[in-house]
Amino acid sequence: MPGMEKHWPLRYCFTMSSPADTSPGIAIVDPSAIDARASASPPIPGETEEKTYAALLATPPAITDSEALDILFAGWPRDTANSASPELLAVARNLACQFGLPGRTPLAASRAWRMLDPATFEAEFAAQLTAIETFIRDWQTQRESFLILEFGEIELIESLFEALPPGRHAALLTNVMNFKVLSGRRLGLLRRIPMRLRKTTAPMLAAQRHSDALTAMADAKALLERIADPLGFAPIVEAANSATREVEKLMRQAATAAASNGGTALARIDIAQRAP
Repeated sequence: MPGMEKHWPLRYCFTMSSPADTSPGIAIVDPSAIDARASASPPIPGETEEKTYAALLATPPAITDSEALDILFAGWPRDTANSASPELLAVARNLACQFGLPGRTPLAASRAWRMLDPATFEAEFAAQLTAIETFIRDWQTQRESFLILEFGEIELIESLFEALPPGRHAALLTNVMNFKVLSGRRLGLLRRIPMRLRKTTAPMLAAQRHSDALTAMADAKALLERIADPLGFAPIVEAANSATREVEKLMRQAATAAASNGGTALARIDIAQRAP
């Protein structure tokens, strides 16, 4: 509806509840104060009434997960990706407010976050994963019962983990390996790092941006080495070491490509120091 974005009660969750507290922390957000980087996003498509979207911003959402998904898809197409919409960000954060708690909407929350552009909202992605890390850490230290998460909540953790650059979020990403609730899925996260790194650095190498590619590879290698603590959980250490070897192969290949294309001295120094 024309002008609808001006009247939304834009609220989002910026802190997570502890296991003993079921009241999520909510901040009231003035739409005009939302970061200008996303202010040019197009209005929400469709003719859904404003009150329908308000259901996604209720505290907590008083709708089922499937209802939340239907409303979400009414506002943004199912194939939405890399969106810079501040309205979608507000929805994503609010839907994640009940993470691990009664009234949660795990599938809708996960889908909303995966619609967003992680580069535009890197700080918000990191803040959401930090809130989840705090929630899980508190649960694991304060409760005897094992935390059980819905599939959508596991999916959200994984998507946030894979969206954040390890060079700027190494400590947070390392802490994810302490999530017992993820069980063996932590190994999958580590095993996918070389494959995702190959995909993200291929355009850099094709554009002769060897130093950028090597920096990304070195950041991933540093994260894996940090996770591969000899005193840590053996399967995780083994998976991290295996992934490290794969990343080192990529670095040697990048060095060869840099040399054959007249790579800079910086690139040659990088590969010599970081990929023995």
